[in-house]
Amino acid sequence: MTTLKKRYFNIFFQETYAIVLVLLASLIPMMEFINSNYNELDNIFNDNFLFLTIFYFIVVTLLYFFSKLLFKIKHKL
Repeated sequence: MTTLKKRYFNIFFQETYAIVLVLLASLIPMMEFINSNYNELDNIFNDNFLFLTIFYFIVVTLLYFFSKLLFKIKHKL
């Protein structure tokens, strides 16, 4: 394995790690909502909540990539 392939693997790993951290950090408000409404868990966990959670993760991931693209520093030689 060449160093070039290792470099690309490390970049991919860093991107994946950053996305996972952003998604985990965005779960904190949802966990607080579930914790405060513990008595109504059967009403909270239905198909709509799962769909909204998946949609929320997709939106957060797209915002992450868009902000990364928007604030990308261009190096000029």
